[in-house]
Amino acid sequence: MLDTHKPAIRAEFVFTRWSGVEFRFCQDWEPDVLNITAESRARVTALLGRAPRGLEAIALAAADGSPMVIRVASLVDDRPFPTLFWLVDPALNYRIDQAEAGGLIKQLQHRIDGDAGLQEQMRADHQAHIALRASYIE
Repeated sequence: MLDTHKPAIRAEFVFTRWSGVEFRFCQDWEPDVLNITAESRARVTALLGRAPRGLEAIALAAADGSPMVIRVASLVDDRPFPTLFWLVDPALNYRIDQAEAGGLIKQLQHRIDGDAGLQEQMRADHQAHIALRASYIE
């Protein structure tokens, strides 16, 4: 059962022909459904090349259990930590890097600049992210 004060999140990474990469991954998940174990902590440490600071949860894992996205504490050492979700999957990181290097961000910005509805949705998504982050501080 989903915790009603933390909304389910739909992860969707879509790279289309115009970005030069075709990959689609969609999954609904409840934040924090995958608790940290000694094994998962070791896997994240190996992926990062160092011990993770403020690791709170495996937010998303591949079918084989490999961490793809981790959730980091909003406050680490009593200071705000800049990233709530951290992509740790090396293959997905590479694909995103290649798409960005191919001009994806510029293309997306152009699309956003010309679409008032998309701008409004981005504002709403930003506010939802702020609320989600705040829910972990309380």
